[in-house]
Amino acid sequence: MSPLIADRVTYEIAKFADPDAIIVNEAGSVAMHSFDFNPIGGRELFYYYGSHLGSGVGTAAGVKLARPNQQVICLVGDGSFIFGPTALWNMARLELPVIVVVYNNHAYSGPHSRVVANVPSGRMVQTGQFVHDYLGNPDMNMADIARGFGVAGEVVESPAQLREALARARAHTVDGKPYLLDVQVARRGVGWAEKPWVPPIRLAAIRQKRV
Repeated sequence: MSPLIADRVTYEIAKFADPDAIIVNEAGSVAMHSFDFNPIGGRELFYYYGSHLGSGVGTAAGVKLARPNQQVICLVGDGSFIFGPTALWNMARLELPVIVVVYNNHAYSGPHSRVVANVPSGRMVQTGQFVHDYLGNPDMNMADIARGFGVAGEVVESPAQLREALARARAHTVDGKPYLLDVQVARRGVGWAEKPWVPPIRLAAIRQKRV
């Protein structure tokens, strides 16, 4: 099944995580089911924000510095991730073995859902032309971004691939290295088209001078 449903990604990570793992969550509306959090000797949850998008990866780096002997897994949405990927460089340089999982639905689902809920009679909802929430065309490859900061990673498109990728992530962290999974997640909810509308702005075609 590709792309994955976000709940399936969370379920697989919950099965994979160590009994005392620390989960840093900046994955927006993703439900944190199946983890059985218990800060007294069990799994712990650091639930974002630093009052802004993009705090998750940096928070995970800080948590690993503070708790070097516990598994740290960062769950982050693609929209949040692109606000703050630079902490990956710190992870690479300081050898912080954190597993970063990007829920990549190529969209800002939060703003999209709020527009649908709060302005249902608005032009964007009526026309299906949402100007601010689709992050595709072209798609961003978060694993390539991670490699640019010195962190290994891979794109994941199915539950079987996810389980195999998590095993590789564990092997990297055991060896003292961070690892990133760019998990392709389905866009769910009202108003999403199979191929979302993109503003028809192409500067190259209308410029008067080819520079």
